[in-house]
Amino acid sequence: MTEDQKIASMKAIQERIPSGEMFCPLCKTNRWTVQGDGLIVHTVQRDYPIKMNVGGQTLPCLALICQNCGNTHFLNIFILGIAEIFGFDLKTKEAK
Repeated sequence: MTEDQKIASMKAIQERIPSGEMFCPLCKTNRWTVQGDGLIVHTVQRDYPIKMNVGGQTLPCLALICQNCGNTHFLNIFILGIAEIFGFDLKTKEAK
């Protein structure tokens, strides 16, 4: 993740927090970092045995990580409005 992507990511997250401060629900600190260089969450099939559906639906995300306790949240970059800076086409929602 480039520094520009990191700054844009944190700005997009902070704009969606009503109070402007993000406190970790586990440890109550507000020290966060983002990681998202190529982070894709894959869906899985509900059949037994559970299998990863390679080539199936994916959710391009970044991880918001508490720097104190490691609590991690996955945030969709399309919902945050920052997918384009990560190389996704906004119309097709595919990587360029």
